[in-house]
Amino acid sequence: MVSLTSGSRLSLSNFIAKLNLLKSLISIPITKNYSIPYVVTGKYGAANVIIIPAVAGSGVLAGGSVRTVLELSGIQNISAKQLGCDNLLNNARATVVALKSIKNQNIFNKVN
Repeated sequence: MVSLTSGSRLSLSNFIAKLNLLKSLISIPITKNYSIPYVVTGKYGAANVIIIPAVAGSGVLAGGSVRTVLELSGIQNISAKQLGCDNLLNNARATVVALKSIKNQNIFNKVN
């Protein structure tokens, strides 16, 4: 997160940045083999992302900013494909939209 301000208001802008960060956190249900429960898609602008669960031991099979977002979210076994555009920011936002669309149900944690 980036904030621009002058010297005396620096602590206030850091506080506001932390509040905005806490508001935008999302929770992702992860199965026992550190994957997602089912296939999801996300669209942001012209960027489309398809995220597919993978078997244990396959690792993160994704490219660009999609790979970074998935690795930072703690998912270890996943496959993803980005379609539509090469814009890094839009692909990252489409990945977040896809991860937000996963419904949190306890059934998925018991299956795998």
